[in-house]
Amino acid sequence: MTRGMKKLAENARGRSKWKREQEEKAILGFLTLYSQLAAAARTKGYALAVHGSIVRDLDLLAVPWVDEAQHPEDLLDAIIACCKKWDRAGLCDKAKVTQKPHGRQAWVIHLGGGPYIDLSVMPRKAKT
Repeated sequence: MTRGMKKLAENARGRSKWKREQEEKAILGFLTLYSQLAAAARTKGYALAVHGSIVRDLDLLAVPWVDEAQHPEDLLDAIIACCKKWDRAGLCDKAKVTQKPHGRQAWVIHLGGGPYIDLSVMPRKAKT
């Protein structure tokens, strides 16, 4: 192996270690935030579940859990309020709602510095 090839291999190992460390930081940060988000969702009548790898983003699924579950926009506002406390850069923002299969609504909540939350909310049962 040439000296150049050795250098490339060393750089690749360094990047892999750095990437692993960044992923671990992201996962720990998301898990810390999740407990606060789940508590906020409960106050609005929703159960919150994690869906996905938690590496690049935090995929959350909110399911109406009680008969009095509030409107999805109220849940979204509570989730964003938690994110704003966590987002030191103050860049927390939401995109427009996207309609998904089975009546699910989805929002992307951007946090400062690149990470984001994909929030999907299952529909509430129509009152009869």
